[in-house]
Amino acid sequence: MQSALSDVAQALLLPGTVGSAVGQVTGSLVRALRERRQTIRALANCLRLADLLEAEPDIDALSIYPHLLAWELNQLPAEKKVTPVILLGTFEDVGDRTHRDLERLIQRVVWLMPNCFFVITGRSRL
Repeated sequence: MQSALSDVAQALLLPGTVGSAVGQVTGSLVRALRERRQTIRALANCLRLADLLEAEPDIDALSIYPHLLAWELNQLPAEKKVTPVILLGTFEDVGDRTHRDLERLIQRVVWLMPNCFFVITGRSRL
């Protein structure tokens, strides 16, 4: 589209500044249309994305973001599929019996990413 408008500007013998401005406007328009198309495609394919984009970025909303990563990994073609391995060590340092917020966050992340392999280790017995 940009090259076509440049050709039109040259054919009409528009001055270089006007032709350059037309080219820049066209480039901006093409970029905006591409971004809009990508956004529409992403929103159409991922059901939770629109809700997450509009949610306030609190700890509950942010803890759902790993689902987007799992969804994105699931969209890979079969020949490029991978299983990420996430290693979490010294799990006993995550919390105690009264403050379990970080433990709940890790549980939610593990639950939302079924296509990942989590290895959680600690020095204490469970």
